Amino acid sequence: MNAILTKEEKTFYNQQCRLTKEICKMHLLYLDNIKKQISCLKFKERFEKTNPEFTAKRQLLEEKLQQNDSLIQIVLSNMSPKNAWIIEKTYLSNNYNSEWYLDYFSKTTFYKRKREAIKEFVDLYFSN
Repeated sequence: MNAILTKEEKTFYNQQCRLTKEICKMHLLYLDNIKKQISCLKFKERFEKTNPEFTAKRQLLEEKLQQNDSLIQIVLSNMSPKNAWIIEKTYLSNNYNSEWYLDYFSKTTFYKRKREAIKEFVDLYFSN
């Protein structure tokens, strides 16, 4: 890969970064929403034991939460393990240390590999 990027390439990469971040953020919000619905249904089950509808809905949501068939999971499973790991650690983990990568890479190496991971993620996301 050529080390010198054109302005258009930099702009496109920045858009890919924002897109990847937003896709992952929405995925996490979606999972969080399912967890909240499950909690709400558990609460309702506790006080309205005569309504089996709550149990059925809760079980359905719990199954959905356990499944690994979301588009993001499919994309990650089709990525190279190294790139999938970078996307997961950067955008999908609850790691609040923004410099987690320094335990594994130099800053330059991380950003080079992150660029590759984002490109692969976006390419696969839109090819599915």
